[in-house]
Amino acid sequence: MIVWITGPSASGKSTINYKVVESLGVGYRNKKHSVDFYSFNDIIAIGRYSKPGRTLNGTDGVMVGKDKLKKFIDVEYPNWRHILMDGSKFVNEEVLDHLLKYNVKIFYLDVPMDKIINRSQKRNNGWDKQNTLRKRENQIKKYDALYNMPKYKELIEIRENLNMEDSNKIVNEILEIFSPIDKGGLSFG
Repeated sequence: MIVWITGPSASGKSTINYKVVESLGVGYRNKKHSVDFYSFNDIIAIGRYSKPGRTLNGTDGVMVGKDKLKKFIDVEYPNWRHILMDGSKFVNEEVLDHLLKYNVKIFYLDVPMDKIINRSQKRNNGWDKQNTLRKRENQIKKYDALYNMPKYKELIEIRENLNMEDSNKIVNEILEIFSPIDKGGLSFG
């Protein structure tokens, strides 16, 4: 299954992703088809994960176009029990349509605008500084339009992510999907 954590900037995608990745054990950095990923035995996490809090981790840091990402998923999907993704860079109808042929669950993190702005101010990084209120509102409108399309309804799980308690619930939900987690043996890839 592909598990994709997505939502607006500062909605908590990376925080949840890091907690899931930490629970998977030791990961091994791989690079195939120009797409960085980490393998955890039978699970992979797409993207760069050098340290928590860094901007452009996950799929947002994958420096390829949508066609290369789709090809990567087509080639690698049969090789892994689960694929973990987080980010918003590739959230568009073309990529979502491509993923319809796979077993996919998308966790959309729903966070009120005041919380997003507060989190952005606390992070105080270049990405957050260049995001205006209008850009953020447009990003949320884009998500709403996509996720309300009937063809995606069964893929999308909307989750409030207002605090660490909410984040931990989402992490546990994803880990339940990944169970049993095999922490022994050699890594694939």
